[in-house]
Amino acid sequence: MSTTNQLALFEPTGPEVLHLARKPERDARRARDLADSLDCNGWQASAGQLRRTADWSQTMADEMYMLAEFEALAGLTK
Repeated sequence: MSTTNQLALFEPTGPEVLHLARKPERDARRARDLADSLDCNGWQASAGQLRRTADWSQTMADEMYMLAEFEALAGLTK
């Protein structure tokens, strides 16, 4: 079994990773939008928590995009 086939058994690769990365990216955008709205209405603590959530979600998306890029550079994706 090739390395690519073995890798696919345990984690998503290539286009699957890109597809999965879109969800945390959307979550980050929504959390930031809501944080901005709450911040305008005087709910700074809640807005701060949502910004931390947005940062975490964006980090997850960024890591998935990096994974897809590394796989492409290594020739592991088709």
